[in-house]
Amino acid sequence: MNSASPVSLPGKDVRCVCGRLTARLEKRGLVVKCHRCGELVVISLADLKAQLSQATQ
Repeated sequence: MNSASPVSLPGKDVRCVCGRLTARLEKRGLVVKCHRCGELVVISLADLKAQLSQATQ
């Protein structure tokens, strides 16, 4: 497994080192692509913030 992690800018795609789309940060939230079916799942920034605050407690 490669430990390289691509850097993302808002509105830009985050791709694996192999070139596959992994995620995208947009105004509506974090958009993650399922590698099994290709469906895009949106995690709202409010939900993401709440989950991160719970994880750091």
